[in-house]
Amino acid sequence: MVGDEAYPGYPWTALFDPLGIRSAVWETDGAGTFVGSSYAYMTARDLARIGLLMQRGGQWQDRQLLNKEWMDFALMPFAGAGVDASVEVPGGQWWLNRTADGGKGPWPDAPPDTFAALGHWGQALYVIPDQKLVIVRYADDRDSTYNHNEMLKRVQAAFGKEGGQ
Repeated sequence: MVGDEAYPGYPWTALFDPLGIRSAVWETDGAGTFVGSSYAYMTARDLARIGLLMQRGGQWQDRQLLNKEWMDFALMPFAGAGVDASVEVPGGQWWLNRTADGGKGPWPDAPPDTFAALGHWGQALYVIPDQKLVIVRYADDRDSTYNHNEMLKRVQAAFGKEGGQ
């Protein structure tokens, strides 16, 4: 547990500082609680560091910053969530590209181990461990025409194992 005194700086001491993230701003609600679903702002490069941490199973250099149990929880599809594989599949705070029963996920052109943090108006952090890719997308997609699968397909073609490295 983190006490009241340490709480305001905890994301920095536990995560951002060890990752070398210097640009992070994370807003709190009226009670001073960090809003876990949103209101975190940082450069694309700094956000990519979080993607790399996730791709590496929560390990950064020689430190395990995120414990294995949490990593397992975060990347486990929720069973019985009544998910439709044509839309994002919920995991523990991440969207997954596979269903609880092992079925295909919403991005058929991406490997099943792909997962993402999807934000407001098309903001996204994708992690594709199979391809050793981390993708940050900052955008303004108010018209909802953006297609996750198409973008993932194109990035893999350009930068993935089979792409033009």
